[in-house]
Amino acid sequence: RLLAHFLFYIAGTMCYRRKVFANQPKSNKLYIVASSVAWLPVTGHIFVRLWPFFVPEFTVTPLYQLLWFVSFHLSSIVMVYVMAESFRLYVTKTGKLWDALNRNSYGVYIIHVVLIGVFGTLLLNTNLPAVVKWLTLVVTTYVGSNLLVSLYRAGRKALFVGRKESIQEVISEA
Repeated sequence: RLLAHFLFYIAGTMCYRRKVFANQPKSNKLYIVASSVAWLPVTGHIFVRLWPFFVPEFTVTPLYQLLWFVSFHLSSIVMVYVMAESFRLYVTKTGKLWDALNRNSYGVYIIHVVLIGVFGTLLLNTNLPAVVKWLTLVVTTYVGSNLLVSLYRAGRKALFVGRKESIQEVISEA
């Protein structure tokens, strides 16, 4: 199993060095085909894994091991390709919202655990189903963290907009 992860890592480093993701692909045909048939090897692997539970006195044969190996690696290759292409085609777009979320990411990383505790405590005594509580907690933590960090940035910018010298200059003069 470690070998498969290592091979995916090597493939990723080779793609990075060759700048495979630097340009958009000319055609999306392979992506569309891979997205359409990705369920086949995944379903095949699930079937191979569940087969021993439904066949009494099952024994592992070389054919079973081959089916396991081929279905696992084929489904892994297809899913990694679909994920990488999906990222390249859809997630690499930028805009005002993505720029704001990107600027807030470290602050959200720092503050989100505190907000999980605050919002979780508020949701603790409500009569909502657990799934609804969880979804509410996820959404409120995400939105609340980003709003809090954005407000902090705006307040800090408003307070220090009139300063002529930076803190670094004050320290170097002292």
